[in-house]
Amino acid sequence: MQQIAHILSTVDKKIEIEERRKTTLKELFKTMLHKLMTGEIRLKDVEIEMREK
Repeated sequence: MQQIAHILSTVDKKIEIEERRKTTLKELFKTMLHKLMTGEIRLKDVEIEMREK
């Protein structure tokens, strides 16, 4: 019974971490979108590394 509780607790912690990660990435996306749309950041100033496959 304790093992099940421990496993469920671990799963809950992982879910919480991933939800925080998702929220952080959404905020980053909104911030970057705003900076791109206002011209604060320009794509020509961003170096994009292209890798050949």
